[in-house]
Amino acid sequence: MRLVLIFVVSLLWGIGLFAQEEKNSNIVTDRSSQTQSAFTMPKGYFQWETGFSYIRKPGLIENDFGAFNFVSEVESYTYNHSLLRYGLSDKIELRLIQTVGQDRTSNLNEDTKFGPTFIGAKFELMKQAQGRPQISFLTHIGTPLLESGDEGVQFDFRFNFDIKLSNKLNLAYNLGGIYQNDQIMEFDSGSNFKGLYTLVLGYRVIPKLLVFGELFGFWENTVEADHRVDFGLTYLLSPNVQLDFFTGTGLELNSAGSPDSLFGFGFSLRIPKN
Repeated sequence: MRLVLIFVVSLLWGIGLFAQEEKNSNIVTDRSSQTQSAFTMPKGYFQWETGFSYIRKPGLIENDFGAFNFVSEVESYTYNHSLLRYGLSDKIELRLIQTVGQDRTSNLNEDTKFGPTFIGAKFELMKQAQGRPQISFLTHIGTPLLESGDEGVQFDFRFNFDIKLSNKLNLAYNLGGIYQNDQIMEFDSGSNFKGLYTLVLGYRVIPKLLVFGELFGFWENTVEADHRVDFGLTYLLSPNVQLDFFTGTGLELNSAGSPDSLFGFGFSLRIPKN
């Protein structure tokens, strides 16, 4: 108990120091919305973004006629999704993503396992100016460094755009794609590639509180759609510490891809250089 108390006090004291060192700008995160920010990390800064998420969606089983029937719901728990970001320069950041999660159905619970370890980078392409958005390019590749299963080769990319509409209102959107070479994805869709889009509108209610609404989804060469909507908020405990929460649903509730419900929450910490 004494060790826990010492750890908590030390963490709060450290957060206070971080806040005193960086007073002129606030932390910018790539969570909790699905839209990735167009801004890269400042040079020499390190950031940890972590959180929990839950998705419930219909399950599928193929019948004798080659069609899919809905079976018991599948619940996906991501117990921890950690994103580590480091500012290599003022225009380039390095990234590492690791998840730990579990899928459950009414008759089968998979073991908790590590997902693929994603290594990537974000590159600033254009700075925001009046009438011009901030633009960056983001990409990752999945590696089996800590992976518990066999997810195959995975790769994703997206172009990120951020437009300041007013002092309180901000619009951001992403366009990109996901490539995954594994049997599961081929069985479900017959395709290894999915396009993706996101669109989020954020409004800063007070300096520390931002609320947002978001539309996002995926498309491929199938009749099944996966379009989703979510709403959430972020709250600044200090310029370098942020809490977040989101909840949402699929727009095609009878689709194999769209979830019935989703929600999550998280914590982000920025550590300035020196």
